[in-house]
Amino acid sequence: SAMIATTVLSPGTRIRLYLRGDPDAVAHLVGKKIAVRLFSPEIPGGRMIHHYPVENRSIEFCVPAGQYESMTLSADGVMITPVLPSTIYTFDFVDFEGGFVEKNCVVRKTNEVRGRVVTATGEPVAGAYVMLSVENLFADESGEQKLIENLPWFWTSMPQTDEAGNYTVKLPEGQAKIQMQSRGYYSDPEEMQFPVSHHLSPPDYVVRPMPILKGVVLNSRQEPVSKAVVRLRPFGEPNYELTDVDGRFSIQLEFFDFDQNTKTRKLESTLIAFDPRSDEAQLAVVKVKDPSEYEKIQLDLQPQKAEWIAKTLVQEPVAPEFSEKAKAQREKYMEKFRNEYQAGRPGNQAPEMTGGTWFNTEAQTLEDFRGQYVLLDFWFIGCGPCERDLPELKIAQQLFANQNFTILSVHIAGQTPENVKQFADSKGMKYPLVVDSPSEEILEAYEQIGVKSFPSYILIGPDGNILHNENVYDPAIEGGLNLHQHKLETIYQALRSAKK
Repeated sequence: SAMIATTVLSPGTRIRLYLRGDPDAVAHLVGKKIAVRLFSPEIPGGRMIHHYPVENRSIEFCVPAGQYESMTLSADGVMITPVLPSTIYTFDFVDFEGGFVEKNCVVRKTNEVRGRVVTATGEPVAGAYVMLSVENLFADESGEQKLIENLPWFWTSMPQTDEAGNYTVKLPEGQAKIQMQSRGYYSDPEEMQFPVSHHLSPPDYVVRPMPILKGVVLNSRQEPVSKAVVRLRPFGEPNYELTDVDGRFSIQLEFFDFDQNTKTRKLESTLIAFDPRSDEAQLAVVKVKDPSEYEKIQLDLQPQKAEWIAKTLVQEPVAPEFSEKAKAQREKYMEKFRNEYQAGRPGNQAPEMTGGTWFNTEAQTLEDFRGQYVLLDFWFIGCGPCERDLPELKIAQQLFANQNFTILSVHIAGQTPENVKQFADSKGMKYPLVVDSPSEEILEAYEQIGVKSFPSYILIGPDGNILHNENVYDPAIEGGLNLHQHKLETIYQALRSAKK
């Protein structure tokens, strides 16, 4: 008979996990199987999931020897701990001369818990994600149950509240913690701890509406500034407003800043404002628990250097904790990123655009835009992130069009030019637009400088050279402004630097 395949088996590490804790919960598992999930960069695919039968109040299995980043055990009707640990730690499974690596686990029966999320006035909060954590227990050699020192709690589930603000979850008896994530609401204190019992329901989790920041922007002559950009210094999506004719603004907070050092949220927000027609800007830190502060904000703009906006908007990153293996993997990725697409780095000429179908402009090539700052926006119909960026793009065109700037919208092949034009008109995209030809001449040229995902942005100077390309490594702005999060600020800084 013919050989179909060959498999090479390597020596592994034998694991025996003893099940301790609630006798009834352990008895519940006899004759059943426990799902074991192991995660490690050293194993193919990064993870293993297998089901092992419970025999003699334990399970036994064999794994490739090495470092693992997490291990979880699960079975119906029970919670099994410890969960070993998260991705910032590693633990070793090494072979002891053919013996077993032995560990004790704690098994606890779970109960169905029903709770509510409401406002201080008792109104239900629907659609909130409730994050629940339980004690991460293990049993020592004597059988005494203790908390894992560096990971005493672990997140177990995140149900969503219904229209009445109710949530349902299964938790083991003991202590639990609850936190909530919902746009427009926050809790104070940040988390609530409560006992879990089959005959007790957790107390209502009371939350408050997020505040609306209100204020006025004045220039250095104490005059109101209309169409000033006011934004939060964020982690994540941009949140900004333009001031009205009286210089007034109103920004609805959705989430609080997170303190990377203390790993807690900050009940304050940092606002940055700048006048897109001048070099005046300012920053203010607002305490968001006091309406007298967050409803009466005054931002007094002052002349700033061109680089001020980048230094102020982008916070110094806190180096995350990684295992040595994770650090090595990250460095390997960064080394590859540093060496990719060098032709797309700032200072190099942007590839020419020829062919395609052009709208909203007399230009027929990229070279026709010489003398202008051009933000290239690569996108396609049906791209969700592309459409989410449209409001900011239209604001950029509105604010900077009279400062020698334009957006050039580049739609990749796949739709007829007529369909793209109709879509662009329906979205109010009045700036220049080119639809790539079926032969993808434009995309093929720009793939060579890193345009592989959408949307992608490249800012080009009046000489046709690249100023910013979010798809390549740029040591001059590493950790600084990027065109995904800071379009308005990146354009503003480029225009201010040119005037200086």
